[in-house]
Amino acid sequence: MQALKDTELPVAHPHCLCEDDGVIGSMFYVMSFEDGHIFWDPALPEVDRDMRTAIHEEMIRVLATIHNADVNAVGLGDYGKPGNYFERQFSRWTKQYPALLGSFTLNRLRRAIILAVSHHSCGYAVHATFHWLQMVI
Repeated sequence: MQALKDTELPVAHPHCLCEDDGVIGSMFYVMSFEDGHIFWDPALPEVDRDMRTAIHEEMIRVLATIHNADVNAVGLGDYGKPGNYFERQFSRWTKQYPALLGSFTLNRLRRAIILAVSHHSCGYAVHATFHWLQMVI
């Protein structure tokens, strides 16, 4: 969060990081309070259609901004596993769904993805837990 606080990404201001697992069982941040709402239901029944559209479009914009962030420029180039993220994810996916791999269409898709990502090794920021309950709207 510290690395992203001066970017166009809407993140709370981090006050401190406690890495002592003995305090609450895992490391944690103390961050600024941000005014807004946390929606429990992703269907957003509390808001009208125009507001739902605006919320979804903002979520997409923020996620795209995360993915487009220059990880080296913000100091996150050495964060996470180095190497081809897409290749690792695809490898995991094909191991998790072996029953589907007999499908002719899925095998064609698999080959196309392998060709598309095999030479792609630059780093990207990926938010593994981009979820409604982690957003203040």
